[in-house]
Amino acid sequence: MRRFSRFSVCAAALGLTLCAARVRAGAPADAVRQLGSSDPAVRRRAEKLLLDAGPAALHALETAESSDAEVVNQIARLVEAIRYGLDSETPRAVVRLVNQFRYGDAAAAADAVEKLAEEGADGQRVLRAIAATTTTMERPKAVRGEDEDDDDDGGTPGKFSALVYQRLPSLAAAGRFDALEGLLRVAAAGGDDQQACDLAAFHLLRGTLDAQLAPAEAHLARFAGQKGTPLATTAARLLAYFLRAKDQVEKAREAAVQWGLDGLADGLAAELGRWQDMSEFRRDLAEHRDDPGALGRVAAYHRLLGNRKLFEALIARILACADKDADDVWPAAKVLILNRRAKDALDLMLRHGNCGTAVEMLVQRREFARAIEAAEKAKAAGGETSGSAEVWLASFTAQREGREAGRAAFAEVARKAAEGGDWEWLRFVVEQERKLGFTKEAIVHTAAALAVAWKKDRDKDKENEERVERWGQEAIQPCFNALFPTRGQEAEALWPFLRGEFPGEEGQIAVARLHELVTGKLAGPALDALLRNAEGFAAPLEAEPRAAFLDAIAEACARHGRPDQAIEWFEKRCKASPAAAPLTRIAELRAGQGRWDDAARVFGQAWVADRDNPAPLYLQGWALGKAGREAEGRAKRDLARLLPLGRAKARQDLAHALAAHGLRDEAAAEHALTLLVTPSTLQLAGDALTSAGDQAHGLKDYTRAALLFEREIFAVYEQGWYFLEDEQYLAFPARTQLSRAHARLAEGKVEQAMDEASLGLNVLPSCTDIPIALVPELEKAGRVKEADELFGRVYDVLDKACQTCPYSAATRNSLAWLAAKCRRRLDAALEHARRAVELEPDAAWIVDTLAEVHFQRGELDKAVEAAERAFKLDDRKTYRDQLERFRSARDRPKAP
Repeated sequence: MRRFSRFSVCAAALGLTLCAARVRAGAPADAVRQLGSSDPAVRRRAEKLLLDAGPAALHALETAESSDAEVVNQIARLVEAIRYGLDSETPRAVVRLVNQFRYGDAAAAADAVEKLAEEGADGQRVLRAIAATTTTMERPKAVRGEDEDDDDDGGTPGKFSALVYQRLPSLAAAGRFDALEGLLRVAAAGGDDQQACDLAAFHLLRGTLDAQLAPAEAHLARFAGQKGTPLATTAARLLAYFLRAKDQVEKAREAAVQWGLDGLADGLAAELGRWQDMSEFRRDLAEHRDDPGALGRVAAYHRLLGNRKLFEALIARILACADKDADDVWPAAKVLILNRRAKDALDLMLRHGNCGTAVEMLVQRREFARAIEAAEKAKAAGGETSGSAEVWLASFTAQREGREAGRAAFAEVARKAAEGGDWEWLRFVVEQERKLGFTKEAIVHTAAALAVAWKKDRDKDKENEERVERWGQEAIQPCFNALFPTRGQEAEALWPFLRGEFPGEEGQIAVARLHELVTGKLAGPALDALLRNAEGFAAPLEAEPRAAFLDAIAEACARHGRPDQAIEWFEKRCKASPAAAPLTRIAELRAGQGRWDDAARVFGQAWVADRDNPAPLYLQGWALGKAGREAEGRAKRDLARLLPLGRAKARQDLAHALAAHGLRDEAAAEHALTLLVTPSTLQLAGDALTSAGDQAHGLKDYTRAALLFEREIFAVYEQGWYFLEDEQYLAFPARTQLSRAHARLAEGKVEQAMDEASLGLNVLPSCTDIPIALVPELEKAGRVKEADELFGRVYDVLDKACQTCPYSAATRNSLAWLAAKCRRRLDAALEHARRAVELEPDAAWIVDTLAEVHFQRGELDKAVEAAERAFKLDDRKTYRDQLERFRSARDRPKAP
């Protein structure tokens, strides 16, 4: 009996020395029949001929019929061998690797692909065959997801793709790009968007994408008439993403539509602003369930296309959903705001008692009178929002009646919150006090909360009463996060140390000392005394709290202008627990000192510690360039840019890291790349769309900017998606409308521009950006009346707010800034700017506004004086640039 092992037909054929002959017509069919011959030599010749014929023999093999079970099995194995690119002369090592890929687990399959890439032309041929034939339906179990069944025709790429991404840094660093391409190509054959994008990103960044387009088009052409089959769908998806990576979005969409990739076609239609081509838009409205998110998204299509009647019908349906089901109130309000119907949204929330968010938005719109009324009603009604309502009312008291009245109001609310142990309520008190410049009061109330929490801890566990790390533990996180909005964890790590250093110190003094330490304002001798004892405190701590404490001490040194000491503490932290984050901080501090070679070396160490994060590698390349080693640095940067491939979050993280180091152009390039090489969807994570929109706006490509901003908004219609900051719900639509207004002005359509601006101000009436940007353009166009109208609309809103809350420094500052930048009502601007500085004398952004007002009034010496004061309060680049601008104007030679 003839027996066959895995690919044994290939092994048998390998024993033959005959050269492959040209296959004549009809030969494969004859050879298939000869597989059943009783003569072994005839069978071997038939096997060889079929193998060497390759894909040309598939039709004869797949349509063959036989009653002989061994022949049937032989045919199946020949088909499999041909599909995997094997022939009679394939080296045995390659055959073994194919078997390993086919039957091994995910790790073995990945190893096989890596090794095949090193097997020369035979290995490359087999890899191409594997990539061309390994579909979601027929790929090996190892290449599929853990939870996929053998007959599953969908799902995620699973273990194999995860292994590919894990191996990416080491392969790329070793320059093994052939092996990497093989892995990526096989992963992409699984038929998922993410893996197709990874391969497209690889070729784009390697400069090989152009060479891939023609073969991808030819490969897809092989599936003519096979629309909807797994192989055709995979090939079409890959071609579409290759075209998109070349910024040929229209062609990419044509391919997606032609081959039935509806989801991809929708994503690409959104990228083109072709809302009418979205499949959801084309559905009958009766088919849409009463989901506010889905209805709001379709309403947006009709709004953008000017279908007013259908838009209004959908708005009415959204409101009806919310009135019928209380759970739909916020989802409905959200989509109403995003569709420029903020008034309807606010009315809806207030009608249904959703006062917390409504009050916050009314404050943002500077509708103080209505916000106060809503907060009073919420307090009277009791319930979950009554506590936050009391905090808002205390804030309004401070802004209506003055700081003394505000202090008393906040003190009363803080007392009630602390006594009730409601730390979230107290967190809101501290947050509002900090925002209004009541720093001392925020410190006092934080200390009071910690004291109450500590008493509760002590009463629960009297045996451990002296354990300083338990001092107010329950209240620490919410209160410290409110008092130190970006440094709460640092404060939490330092707090037990300070309590141990000053065990009998009153809580208020202790929190004030912590505030000085965290914000970089502690006196030198006091800081020196703490540093002498810090290592002794850290020694007995367990690994995690020790690392957190040493990081916090190092950051405190850095903020006090002591980079060398900060580096010493970070190095101590790394000896105990090496990690990428502290190594990166050491490198950053070295870079700040201009020690570029040292910075490059430590950035490299940081990347070795965490190769999943390409930012340190890019920064190593940046530092090498600064050190005069540009070629070496560019190679590092190019490699770092490759590592995220088509992963949106990884690329966005890289962009954020670059922006944090002042590499804004480089960060913008990563944001732009995100739009080309990540899966096309309406729910793009991160801020790539915002960054690209800002860039387009800066280049005066206002139509594209508006489209990008609108796409950012579209993601938020979905339930479960939201803006990270609540202020963005109003700000983003207003920002989008500003770009639309700019676009209409550029076309000379002044009336339409005013309409677009009006829609933005309907959402955010207090938006100063709209008149500041458009008033000069309207004046250039000779439309002074419209410029005055636009300025006056926002000025009146802010003026009314100042009358309601005359002690609101922020509102007076906004009004003064608006007037100064629009060069109108400059006397009133000066009055408001001066009053704002009186209310918050230590706020650099407010002092900077006073400098701008003086500048616009031609009072250059006073402008420089105020700008110097602002820069002293905050030495950021913004204030330095302003100071240089005013000095330059003052010192410019006067015309004779």
